Amino acid sequence: MTPPQFELFIKRLIKFGIPKDACPASVVILLILLVWWLDLPPQGDPYQVIEMFAGVGRIAALSKFAGFKSAAIDLEYAKERIYTYKYAAKLVQLIPEFQADSKARDFPVEVESESTALELFATMAFCDEGQAWDQALRASRVIPTPVRAGGEQLGPHEDTIPADLESPPSGEDNPPDHGMSVRDLVDGYDSAEDDPWTNWLLVKDELLRRLQTGELAFPEDFTSETPAVDDPYFGLPNADDAQDLKPDQLAVMDALAAAFAQEDVAMAEKGNENSLGDDSKVDTAPSASLTPNQAGESNAMKCLRRLVQPRADGSFLVPEEIIAKFKDIAGGGRSEVLRLYEQCGCNKDAFVKTCRRKIEQISEEDLYVEGEFMAEADMADEGYKERDKYEKQVKLYWVETKQGGRKLKRKRQVLEEEDEISADEMEKLKNEMEGFPSDFVLPKDTTDPVILVEADGNVDTQKALKALSFPVMDDDALPSSYIQKILGALAKWRVKMNGIIETLDSLEEKPDNVQPQQDQLEEMFKEARKQNIPTSYHQYEENGTVVRLAYLRPTDILRYLLTNEPWLLLGGLKPGREAQKLLSTFWQLYRNEHGSHEVFQMARDNKVQLDHTIPVFIHGDGGRTQKKTPLEVVSIRPALGIDTEQAPLKCTCNESVVYHGANKQDAMSMRLNQKNNSYLTHFLVFAFPSKKFKTTPGLLQSLLEATSVDLKTACCDGISVGDTLFHIAVLGMSGDMEYHAKTGVLNRSYQNVGHKNFIPCCHECKAGELAYPFEEVSSNPTWTETLYATPPWRVPPPFKHIPFEDWNTGGAGRFFKKDPFHIFRLGIARNFIGSTIVLFCLEGVFDFDDSDSLGIDARLGRAWSSFALWCDTHHVTPGAIRSFSKEKMHLPTMGSFPWCGGKGSDSILLLKWLRFLAVLHGREHPEMAIFRLVLKACDGGLAFQCIHAHGMWLMPTCRTKIIRAAKDFDQSYARLAYIAFTNQRQLYAMVPKLHALDHFPVQLGLQEYDDYSLNPAVYDCSMSEDFIGKVSKQSRRVSFVNVVENTLLAYKVKTKFVIKRFKKKRFQ
Repeated sequence: MTPPQFELFIKRLIKFGIPKDACPASVVILLILLVWWLDLPPQGDPYQVIEMFAGVGRIAALSKFAGFKSAAIDLEYAKERIYTYKYAAKLVQLIPEFQADSKARDFPVEVESESTALELFATMAFCDEGQAWDQALRASRVIPTPVRAGGEQLGPHEDTIPADLESPPSGEDNPPDHGMSVRDLVDGYDSAEDDPWTNWLLVKDELLRRLQTGELAFPEDFTSETPAVDDPYFGLPNADDAQDLKPDQLAVMDALAAAFAQEDVAMAEKGNENSLGDDSKVDTAPSASLTPNQAGESNAMKCLRRLVQPRADGSFLVPEEIIAKFKDIAGGGRSEVLRLYEQCGCNKDAFVKTCRRKIEQISEEDLYVEGEFMAEADMADEGYKERDKYEKQVKLYWVETKQGGRKLKRKRQVLEEEDEISADEMEKLKNEMEGFPSDFVLPKDTTDPVILVEADGNVDTQKALKALSFPVMDDDALPSSYIQKILGALAKWRVKMNGIIETLDSLEEKPDNVQPQQDQLEEMFKEARKQNIPTSYHQYEENGTVVRLAYLRPTDILRYLLTNEPWLLLGGLKPGREAQKLLSTFWQLYRNEHGSHEVFQMARDNKVQLDHTIPVFIHGDGGRTQKKTPLEVVSIRPALGIDTEQAPLKCTCNESVVYHGANKQDAMSMRLNQKNNSYLTHFLVFAFPSKKFKTTPGLLQSLLEATSVDLKTACCDGISVGDTLFHIAVLGMSGDMEYHAKTGVLNRSYQNVGHKNFIPCCHECKAGELAYPFEEVSSNPTWTETLYATPPWRVPPPFKHIPFEDWNTGGAGRFFKKDPFHIFRLGIARNFIGSTIVLFCLEGVFDFDDSDSLGIDARLGRAWSSFALWCDTHHVTPGAIRSFSKEKMHLPTMGSFPWCGGKGSDSILLLKWLRFLAVLHGREHPEMAIFRLVLKACDGGLAFQCIHAHGMWLMPTCRTKIIRAAKDFDQSYARLAYIAFTNQRQLYAMVPKLHALDHFPVQLGLQEYDDYSLNPAVYDCSMSEDFIGKVSKQSRRVSFVNVVENTLLAYKVKTKFVIKRFKKKRFQ
């Protein structure tokens, strides 16, 4: 670089805030190399110098440097201004902070000068991105591993550093070899394995010296092409193509390329490529031109250098053996690789395909056992034992006489080559294929999923094969072993195809019937789309992102139902006196359940009429849409069942109690809304995939708040239908505990349960605190005195607009209703079942013979056989369970608390089976308390399910039975947990759902003097789970691009058909 250019660069750095005395020549020149060479395109040998200084990923290198310092340059700032003087100035300004930060982190070596810091920055780029900073520096030898005399490594906290590595070898003590060419400097550094640190310093010092002395000269017209001082980029755009480079950048490339070309000519003239004498110097005088062979060889070497460099992900395009040979200059390895490249016609793809090898290191262990067969008498004579050494119940008939083994290491090489077809052979093949269809492609494999999908019209191939029971073929298995299975699958396929053919033949015989059916279907679809429920849009903005989401307003849904299908909201009745009696009776009874609800105050103020106020719930839960993406589904559901005037329902607790709808003023006329199609009991408000809107995580809360604002309008202002004004009253939100905690921003929920500390974990009371343990399930637990004492949130939830209670009081915690389905069947019952099965295994309940293995896996297998036999005997089938194992019991170790997965119906079947085992073995072992406790818990859990056999309101006798059943289960579970704890077994985990189940008998016990009590099944979400599944299934059948709008449309069409079919069946 000429002095004027150097002076201009210094002035521009000072302009951007660097003091003049902070810019030594070595720092500035190294900055020049970094700023310029980081942006050069991958062309020619100069790019190898770039990689030496900055590595393959320039952004990755700078981000490492930036991420290391506490006062780092912002990464976005670096990406946008990485090639500017301002960035270079900022980099130099941060060097003192970098030094201070290094000292603060107690690094083994201190950064003593600006040049050392920049050496760390440049050398760091050679390390993998996954390494820690100190490992990266040690790997690059910038921070050497401390050693003692004799080569012994020091500990991690010892600071002794070899004297020869405390400071960079430079100056007169270790002068650089100025006779080396730039190419050999680079190659020497690449191939140096003994001391790359010393080679790196030599390369750096030599390049800096040549730039300072002008040996690596720039064109004379370089300054004339220099942009104005006001140009902040100084001619350094972020160019991906050489055509975008400015003249000054091309001048730099030309200067470096000329230097390498001069060295190539000099080495060619000497006839000794890639070698240097002790005192040899390369003549750097310019040459007129290169011979074609020399130019071709130079280009081939450039391509090879790029091929041996790592790609963006750190992998290599060619095998490591080729890279090692390329670095072997003295041994002739590079020449061998060059010849191989030339044999491939200097074609990169052909070269890679030809030389790619897969090296596989295999470590094998051989175990051989010698033995002989002996009779029992001979074994006794010889003194051998008849029992196995480890499993005493196993008899031995094979005697091991000798054992041995060996460990082998083998190296296998698999050469991957592709036959090269000459032009003549290709032309011959074309001639032979003449007349054949040009678009015909011979499939590589008849089971290719792509081919099958194209043939079947985007059919899921794997599901189709699974439906046919087509076997999954192992590559190592014999094909003959699959013949019978394949024939069976093909036979099943043939039967299905014959049925399809017969159907098509029948349609062909009666074509006149097809068109009328199509017209009828089209009319039905058009009629379904004409629903008067308009689609609304909610707009939400967060972090600069604006989202406009489709949803159905509750007021629009309720107005449509009250206008067209009012019986869905009025217990199956039409508007009139009977419906008014039913509503009036409901609110009269509900006053004893929740007298502080705001609807009663509104009635006292004559703002609403209770006989025209419809009780509803909000329900929310998560489903799964396409690609298993979470789907947020929220709906509203009426509290009154639509079976008011259907067949009478007899109570199983008291035969004299019968639920019927003859008298609408009788509490026994109201039914649960848990039957019929779930599209008749739930009405969708919105459904959207949350991950699709992950940039706006507050969207769900915003939509819930918009829904609550709209529901407030329905509650306070009402909905007019003709001359009648209806009001809505929201009784609460039903759903599982997880959704309550997420949508209600609760600070007291099951997610807050403390494993070491005492933390409240119930949104209705203070259970979980030290004074109120949630594990207490006595007849009068202490936590009952804290019911609804304080609100379970710091900030009111998004439902705060709904008239319910004062949202700043503890009574508002009633809004989130406890779901018996998730609390028992999918909750504590699964903990009980898993622990009881493991307990029975440990007690030997499933050991039927002395020869049975005592391992837990074997015992679980026999337990499943027992359960399967019981199911066959009772003609029942489990829904989701197919076996018992440690994985199915979620028992990775015996130190884990087991629980059994499955559906809610599976829990009931397993409770009945465990009850059978408890009765059977309890008679044989009456002294064992575990069988009595298991029997009591199973009876209590099964008796608690009688809530589904009642109507909305419970008689005192039914209430007492449910209280007793829930208490029997809770107390037996706690007693079993105590026994397991005293025996040092991890069974019967004390989880918050045990406490949640105990809330049901406590709440019912508070109404012991009332004539009727609200059935806990009113809040049951088993029907809601069916609705979530159906909506999720519809969302998986529509385009994911507009999945929200398409799901709403599909729901409205489906609901129209369901309502029409149900009305035809019931009312006509």
